[in-house]
Amino acid sequence: MENITRKIFQQFKDCADILKANGFANAEGTRILFEADEKVFGTKIGADIANLKEGDIEEVEMKRLPMSRKGKKAMIFSQTFYCQKCLAEAVPFAASLDDMAQIIGPAVYVADGRTADRSSGKSLKKALKRSNGCLVLRAVDGKGKGIGYSITVGRTLHEAATALTVMEKAAEAEWKSEHLGGSKPLDKKEVKAMRQNYEKNYSQQTKAETVPTDFPAEETELREHLVTYGNKLTEKRLVQGTWGNLSVRLDSETMLVTPSGIDYALLEAGDMVKVNIHTLKAEGVNKPTSELELHAEIYKAREDAGAVVHAHSKYASVFACACKAIPVASKEKDARELFGATIPVAAYALPGTHTLAVNTASALGTGSAVVMAHHGMAVCGKDMRSAFENALKFEETARVSWYDYEKEDFEEEPEE
Repeated sequence: MENITRKIFQQFKDCADILKANGFANAEGTRILFEADEKVFGTKIGADIANLKEGDIEEVEMKRLPMSRKGKKAMIFSQTFYCQKCLAEAVPFAASLDDMAQIIGPAVYVADGRTADRSSGKSLKKALKRSNGCLVLRAVDGKGKGIGYSITVGRTLHEAATALTVMEKAAEAEWKSEHLGGSKPLDKKEVKAMRQNYEKNYSQQTKAETVPTDFPAEETELREHLVTYGNKLTEKRLVQGTWGNLSVRLDSETMLVTPSGIDYALLEAGDMVKVNIHTLKAEGVNKPTSELELHAEIYKAREDAGAVVHAHSKYASVFACACKAIPVASKEKDARELFGATIPVAAYALPGTHTLAVNTASALGTGSAVVMAHHGMAVCGKDMRSAFENALKFEETARVSWYDYEKEDFEEEPEE
């Protein structure tokens, strides 16, 4: 039992670290629950999630969690900022970003939890029937605003924590896109297909136990660049979970890409996958990112591109869910010099498809960045360092542009 307890605690600790890294550990009402060994364990009410200790976890008096689907063993209660803002209006919001579609589902629904009877339980199970997250309405204040919390679930605590990260970002994008004309929901059939594909394939990959290390010096250096900047993307919160991908051009025929579905913190140089730019044939111990063709199309169209970053950062997602190009303010001289007067938007296509790759490379043209409708951003640079810096500048430019929209003093300039 002692070994099991340590194992369970480590899973709780890893989950708490994800919440802490994203600023959710101190959110009021945060509680983590997990089914293991035919029991339910949970953090104690008021536990310091940011500094979780073994004594903060207790066995909960329930046989199982109130899940509506088999296989879901983890549940997180929270009151993160933008989920609370959406709950205040008590209005569900549909998936307008592909990462929400795949990790959460078709929509974030509102469960009526204002009573403790069976109808309340049914409302919760209904809200979680097709989605991995929902909002729970517990009361209405004197101003008519909803009060409650959010719930995310998963097969593991890691998956439930990732779901919370994605749901909070989607809620923020939903809220902030109102200044851009509102979000554009994805097609329901496409959402269903993406969700099923994620559950069946994408979320199942595990890291290879052993990786090769005998590469030429130049290739080893480029592989290590992908490790370094993959972690930097996480540190700067340009990606959530394993979302987003990186690549570097190895030579005129091949590129190195990050693998699919593996946490950046776990990656080693040998985990990177070598892919032929023209045939897409892959070599390596891991499965390459599902967006490998996106990277290949950019390299084929742009001989000057030495590295590509595809990320789902917050402000990129705001413009992506509204399917809007980003006007670059004239006061942002560095951004104007890098991106021009506008960062264009690429037409939408399902993730991992040839159409998406072609649309993105075409919209990118000779520029450094593009908004990918319903996805996020794609940027390129002469090497990995410049591509990463361009991704940071993209996010900052999107943030400044959004604030200009919010202040309603932004005047769009005709593109030259």
